[in-house]
Amino acid sequence: MTHSSTASSAAPTRPPPVECLNGGLLLDGVCLCADDWKGDTCSEENFCKAEMVDGLNFPRTPIGWFSYSEEVCPEGSSAGKPRAATRCSNNNGSLAFQHPQRLQCSLTLSDILKNVRNAVDPEILATSAQILTSRPEELTAENVTAAAEIANMLLLSESQSVKTAAVATVSQLLNASVLDNTEENNATLRSTNFSLQRFISENSIKYS
Repeated sequence: MTHSSTASSAAPTRPPPVECLNGGLLLDGVCLCADDWKGDTCSEENFCKAEMVDGLNFPRTPIGWFSYSEEVCPEGSSAGKPRAATRCSNNNGSLAFQHPQRLQCSLTLSDILKNVRNAVDPEILATSAQILTSRPEELTAENVTAAAEIANMLLLSESQSVKTAAVATVSQLLNASVLDNTEENNATLRSTNFSLQRFISENSIKYS
């Protein structure tokens, strides 16, 4: 007597749903991670941990981003501005802050503009302008105009570090919400935005 066996068709198994960690968002099966996380499930650190560097405290910062010190300038022209800036970088797989660049607290954007025209210490001036514009909500129309002129001149520098600081300055200016919303100020912001976009395009730079 012959017995025929009937093969049962098992339902195909589905892979478990992807779980995005650390605030990641799932889109079409792929996790979209926040700036400070990476990996398939947003589980890999992509930031420099908060630490003290050269006697100054810097908060947790995503890789590639600039960070400003918690310590600020005392009373004076730059009162309340960060004392220094640094950047979170990847050195052969090790995430760490670069050596901080300090602000000379007596400097103002007007001082920097005068010195830039005389080509005095462009790297120091570039970093100082960047720090002085790090809180765009506090900038006046006069501040924005001076900083935009500074950045436009620094973008012509041959130094990559000077250009990078200038790009950071311009990026911060674009977030300024000045009270004196004059036509002159709007024109300055439009010119600044154009300079930034042109520089990024010509140099294939990605900046956060």
